[in-house]
Amino acid sequence: MLRPSRRTALLDGVAVTMTRREYDLLLFLARHPYQALTRDQLLRDVWGYQACLGGRTVDVHVRRIRQKLAGRGPVITTVHGVGYRLDAPERMRLTTD
Repeated sequence: MLRPSRRTALLDGVAVTMTRREYDLLLFLARHPYQALTRDQLLRDVWGYQACLGGRTVDVHVRRIRQKLAGRGPVITTVHGVGYRLDAPERMRLTTD
């Protein structure tokens, strides 16, 4: 469960410690489920930067989020030649409180 108003993430009722960027990236993906998003799009919309940082920054953050979710949350799928997509969003609830 993601609670944007509190900037918290819960997995099976337990708080998941995430950096600011990890949380922002997961939240952005959760708000755009099933959409293939390029690394440049993610850098622009999550980091607020142009592509000068490089796509590897996104790759590292995705890897860290995957490790923290440990296969129990939504699935961040690699879309080869494009970027990333959030699948199985039903495994995560986005609250509006």
